Amino acid sequence: MPVPPWSTRSPGCAPGRAGAPRVVGDTFVYRDESHVAESYAEALTPVLRQELRKLGMLGG
Repeated sequence: MPVPPWSTRSPGCAPGRAGAPRVVGDTFVYRDESHVAESYAEALTPVLRQELRKLGMLGG
């Protein structure tokens, strides 16, 4: 699966790296150095669901 631009695995998007967003809108991105915050994961759920459906990896 291609890495989408909203993914925290995109180049430069790691905690402590220049250019890595720590907050998007009013939502914290990271819980710690290797985990996204629960609120950010919840905010991405509809986006991820849509992408997985496009790829035929999720029914419905």
